[in-house]
Amino acid sequence: MTTQHVLPTTVSIAITMRASVRIQSQRMAVPKRVTAMAILQLVSYTAWMEVAVVSIRESNNSWVR
Repeated sequence: MTTQHVLPTTVSIAITMRASVRIQSQRMAVPKRVTAMAILQLVSYTAWMEVAVVSIRESNNSWVR
């Protein structure tokens, strides 16, 4: 598994999520701890999805060889 593919996407997702949460929190007062937990869960989930996709691709490549 390579982390080179995973890190940039997760970072960009985290940045966009943080921005959207900031916009939402201005509209309606949501506890920061709740939004932080939601962001963490979403980022970790997307990171695992990315890892799974990359590992599947690599295993497919090794099978082709």
